[in-house]
Formats: sequence, C-alpha cells, structure tokens
Amino acid sequence: MKRAVVAVSASVVVIIAVLVVVLVFGVIPLPDYPSLADHPDASIPGSVAFITEGDPPCLGVVSASGGPSTELRCGVVEMGTLGWTSDGLIITIDFSSSTPLYLLVDPASGEIVDTVPADVNEPKPLVWESQSTRADGAVLLTDGARGTTTVKVRLPNQDPVPILTADGPHDYSFTTATWSPDGQWVLVVDSEGRILVVGENGTPTARVLVQSASPWMNATWYIPGYPGVDLGG
Repeated sequence: MKRAVVAVSASVVVIIAVLVVVLVFGVIPLPDYPSLADHPDASIPGSVAFITEGDPPCLGVVSASGGPSTELRCGVVEMGTLGWTSDGLIITIDFSSSTPLYLLVDPASGEIVDTVPADVNEPKPLVWESQSTRADGAVLLTDGARGTTTVKVRLPNQDPVPILTADGPHDYSFTTATWSPDGQWVLVVDSEGRILVVGENGTPTARVLVQSASPWMNATWYIPGYPGVDLGG
C-alpha cells in the first residue's frame, strides 16, 4: 500500500513539474499587436531602416506609416550600424574591402550613392544620441527584464513612466527603444525581431511595423527636415 501511495505521489509531483515546465516554456503566448503593414497610419511620418534576420542579413527600409518593406542590399552590411544623412540617404558600413567604408545608400533604389572611408577606431555615431534622448531630456529606458518587459520614459528630475508593458514567454523582452526624430513616436524592437511603433505617451498602443528584423540590431528613423549623421571631418 505504501508503495502505491509513494508511486501515486511521485506521479503527481511529475505531473505538476511537467505542467509548470509547459506553462513556463510553452503556453504563455507572445504579445499580439495590431499590424501597420495591414492598416497603415498616415499620421506617422518618415521612413525606418533596419537589418533583416537571415543569412545573409539584408538592409531593409519601410515607410514608418506602414505597408510593405523593401530589401535594398544583402550581405555587405555590418549588422547594427545604421544611420541616415540629413538629406535622406541610409548609412551603413561595408567591411568586405581592405578599407572599411561607410556606404550611402539610396532608400528608393538601393544603389550606393557615395562611399566614405570609415575610421573604425573613431566610428561615427550612426545611432544618433537624439534617438535615445529627446531634445527636452526625456530618456527612453528598456528594463532588460524577460517575460514581463517594459519601456519607460524618464523626464529630467522625474520618475520613469511606463509607456509600453507586455507579458510574454520567459525569454521575451524589448531589446531597444529609440525616439523618432520629431520626438512624437517611439521605435521598439523586441526579441522576436518585430519592430513596433508606439506613441510617445503610450497611445495609441504598439503596432507592428516589421515582422522579421534582426532582434539585436538597431533600427533607425528618418523624417525630412530633421538632422542626420554628418560623415564629414
């Protein structure tokens, strides 16, 4: 009888353990967001450049308002180093030659408009400081947490205020958050490689701009009339 009780107890423990594992690792769904690709929003200005996830990775561009994205060039980009010039050319880096080069890429055609030698010892700030800190000093913060993850805005001398929180599987997180050049929108990349757009005060809620970006590399936003990266000097 004791053996039976022990066996039943052991079975219950195993079942509970399995349920816990399933709940933690398999059942909690990914956060679901509406799609800007399916329902563009003309109030969101500018364009977003990003690196696709794949082999080889590709340089992509998409209208920030939503719609289909375009792959411009594949295999020659250095992942994670993207920016825009003031006149709307995408900047990335090519390390395939003996001398690293900044490539200035036309976002409409994908053609290389110009090249500039890249000093890898003193790299240019292709991800603008203004993309993480707004003109009024508001800083975007990702908490680095997994499972329940948050993006916050911290104004000078104030406590951070959450603008986006999501519950997902144990390994889900927001990886980066950057301002749009006009400071009205926030670009968030999650660990699934989705690029999300959310209003600076959290409304409207996050919407998916791109489904298959590299989750650990930066995406960068361009709006005509706002300053970009200066490669001169």
